Amino acid sequence: MNITLEIARNIIREAKSAAQKIGIPMAISVVDNAGNLVVFERMDESLLVSIELSQNKAYTAVALKMATHLVGQKAQPGGEIFGIEGCQQGKIVLFGGGIL
Repeated sequence: MNITLEIARNIIREAKSAAQKIGIPMAISVVDNAGNLVVFERMDESLLVSIELSQNKAYTAVALKMATHLVGQKAQPGGEIFGIEGCQQGKIVLFGGGIL
């Protein structure tokens, strides 16, 4: 699926709504099929570290075609992609938050 600017903005709107419901301010990134940033928005009071993390989570999900929590499970010692976090100049994230 090609991520247009309109689709990306809708994803941001839905993600912000979900973040507000759980009371956790977030930084939200939407990337295209190649992992390139389309839209980024940082909610007030979100953690500074979440800026880079949100972009890397989005990249990881697209690059590996799975949610980042699943990447983390498969990257455990003995897992099929153990050690993958050392690839892509540190852009691979092994914990939840990045979804397709």
